[in-house]
Amino acid sequence: KDKKEAVNEFWNLFDKEGYSLWFVEYEKAPGEGKVVYLTNNLMNGFLQRLDHFRKYCYGVYGVYGDEPNLEVRGVFCWRGNFIPLMVKQHDQYDYHRFTQLDPTKEADRKKVEEFWTKFNEDEDVVDGLTARTVKYFK
Repeated sequence: KDKKEAVNEFWNLFDKEGYSLWFVEYEKAPGEGKVVYLTNNLMNGFLQRLDHFRKYCYGVYGVYGDEPNLEVRGVFCWRGNFIPLMVKQHDQYDYHRFTQLDPTKEADRKKVEEFWTKFNEDEDVVDGLTARTVKYFK
């Protein structure tokens, strides 16, 4: 309940001119996303190499789905309305799809709320998939 209140407060304060929201999804290679611990390693490697970007960004990134069909995805908010150079220089940038979300669209707002409020691993369903491992990035 508190998380939903926090997201509502976020929408009240969100500066869409100064910040942007992004749905980030890892594009799996054949054979990836089959085992949770290996998929967790992919997710953690991405976040570790993005550590220098924490002061400009907030996000939730995780592993979702069921073995052998796991997905790595999340929703991030950062300064500016473009993909920053620090993100583009990431070793795994080319293996991710970045989709800018529109805070005026109800479907995009719902996606942000789902990712930012549903953290119960092996219970909550986010974007139609069961949350397996969920990480805050801040």
